[in-house]
Amino acid sequence: MEVIATAVAIFALRVIGNMLTTMRLVMIARSKLKPAFVLSVFESLVFALALGVVVTNLNSIPNLIAYSVGFATGGYLAMRLEEHLLPYFIEVTAISVTEGHRIAEAIREEGMGATEHDAHGARGNVCVVQSVIERRQLKKCLTTIYHVDPNAFVSTTALRGTEHGYLSVQPGLSRLFSR
Repeated sequence: MEVIATAVAIFALRVIGNMLTTMRLVMIARSKLKPAFVLSVFESLVFALALGVVVTNLNSIPNLIAYSVGFATGGYLAMRLEEHLLPYFIEVTAISVTEGHRIAEAIREEGMGATEHDAHGARGNVCVVQSVIERRQLKKCLTTIYHVDPNAFVSTTALRGTEHGYLSVQPGLSRLFSR
């Protein structure tokens, strides 16, 4: 019974530890240094506890399996958590030969911001529409664009941050990680 309890404890520590690691790396990538610092303190503590239990008995296969599976599970859960808690902004750029203004209007009707401007492409005049959205809005934005112009050229770019302007960001736990 003690073997199972130890393996479960190791598994739980690795899940928590790797979730903290993943979230810390996300914070660093987004230039959120204070939250990253706090997470690193807890991350190192959890790592030391889990490793201490494992290295006391390297011959225990259940402990090694619990350590490895806990690590993988923690990474997966952290990525899922990050998707739901933290804002992740994407710039969507749509280029259309004939429907740029209609694309911009349709995006606005869906509650997202859109900026449009005329440009000259390889084959002549085009309209470029740019919209900065949260990741969770990407599918809706792309569906909207392709509904108006199935032939639009669309690119997406992940953004590290945004300042000013119009963003339809939902309030919630994501504000915990703002500057």
